[in-house]
Amino acid sequence: TTNFRAVGLTGAADASGNWWGTTDQSVVAAHIVGTVDFTPYFHTGTDTSGAAGFQGDYSALDVVRIGAQVGSGPRIQEAIDMVTGSTVYVHAGLYVEDVDANVAHLNLYGAHQGDAVAGRTFGDATEATIQGKVRISATDVTFDGFSVTTAVHAGSLTGILVESSGDGAAIANSIISDITSTSPNTNGTNAQAIYLERGPDDVSITGNRIATVSSYGSAKGIYVGDSTANDPSTGVLIDGNVITGVTSTARGAYGIQHNNGLTGGGHAQLTISGNTISSLTGGWVHGIGIEADAPT
Repeated sequence: TTNFRAVGLTGAADASGNWWGTTDQSVVAAHIVGTVDFTPYFHTGTDTSGAAGFQGDYSALDVVRIGAQVGSGPRIQEAIDMVTGSTVYVHAGLYVEDVDANVAHLNLYGAHQGDAVAGRTFGDATEATIQGKVRISATDVTFDGFSVTTAVHAGSLTGILVESSGDGAAIANSIISDITSTSPNTNGTNAQAIYLERGPDDVSITGNRIATVSSYGSAKGIYVGDSTANDPSTGVLIDGNVITGVTSTARGAYGIQHNNGLTGGGHAQLTISGNTISSLTGGWVHGIGIEADAPT
């Protein structure tokens, strides 16, 4: 049975935003003939209106790596821009794109959402792997079950950035690996797998694996910054993460570094517990570096 047929066209047909009777991408693809962009698609067949015709539910969308892509916009970002504030399910595959989670209360779920990192292999065929920077710029975003990496680059690099507007972010069950800056310059060429920038509050970073973060400047698995911030991060939980292979050629290597408000003022509130940190190499090394006030 063919659900969608596109032949004789000069380009791909855009069939995004449909319900195909299943969320199984292989089943969907089997019922499509021709060059068709069918991602993202609805996660359920719920009709949200009694009006004539099918009014699909945009609160939950699925993103897949297969099929054509109409336009230059990346696949995950297309779904985030389309979803009505709820959940995007990203299926296994490699997604070479920067991602801006700029929708409040967004659940961004990878192929291993809810699965512990133990026993998983970074970037394998079962992983939803993002090669690019993930930015969380809205409140109450959950990011769960991905592999994340960045292309080797001469400037500073961050795998996952939580901006000051990203209060309530939750980063869980993800593998962040191979965050590598190659510039031979100590100023402005830092690398960090996860970066809390200038004071986001109530952020939780739990059950992740961070490996192979390297730069000429300082390198960090998790960085709670910045030294000049005047808005201290409060309610931050960093728990149950495995951090290994952090290397700085000329400056400090940190499993976890906190210098939020060092000169800007204020006192961050952090809970750091149950993390495993190993294999740090640098001009100086700190498993956990508390370099600004952080009263309990």
